[in-house]
Amino acid sequence: MSSLGATAFVIFSVVSIVTLKELNMQVTEPYMDEPFHIPQVQEYCQENWTYWDPKITTPPGLYVLTIILKNIFMFKCKLPTLRLTPLLTLLLLPFALTRLFCYHQRIRPPPSKLTPTLDAVVAAAFPIAWFFGFLYYTEVPSLLFVVLTIVAATQGRHWLAALLGLVSCMFRQTNIIWVLYAYASSQLMYLRFRRALPNAPPPAKLHDPPALAATPGPYLPDFLEVPAAEISSLN
Repeated sequence: MSSLGATAFVIFSVVSIVTLKELNMQVTEPYMDEPFHIPQVQEYCQENWTYWDPKITTPPGLYVLTIILKNIFMFKCKLPTLRLTPLLTLLLLPFALTRLFCYHQRIRPPPSKLTPTLDAVVAAAFPIAWFFGFLYYTEVPSLLFVVLTIVAATQGRHWLAALLGLVSCMFRQTNIIWVLYAYASSQLMYLRFRRALPNAPPPAKLHDPPALAATPGPYLPDFLEVPAAEISSLN
């Protein structure tokens, strides 16, 4: 782990843990949406799997993840410990973002999977994500699995991407849009950069003019060439 990235991650982790500790001291009752999520997961902790609060509009992924962590770490389903679930996913987020950023920047990722880069730590500290890492909400776990889905798709590991995408939809059903994005993005990259096989005709190429040179005219060929390129990739 680079010294700069390591230092940033240590600071990020310490500040996050201290923030959660202070929050638990000041906010001792469920806050905002927690009055819905906390009783629901506590029913699951008591193995009452048939209970469901009709006011909850998201799937039960957050509660299932908490039950898994509870069985591993043997903690009680009290408000302070339940808030550890989003905090744990928040601390894992820089590692997933590192893989995603390295892909888009076309640079080799760190040799160890446990080496977040500085820009990944900074992105994980973005207020819209970071502030939700201390309340028992679905935002940060949902974000983590969406990022993991896109990372797996960019690596060509489509079965894993499909599984991670399914898990992400268990936190937020609207994540199906990001699953489609992950698949479409990976397929466009494949069609753009694939090479011809030996003794085979050159594969169909996507029509992808530079943005400054693009006009409304090429849009129709764009839509027509994607299915043609997909069909040729199956031959």
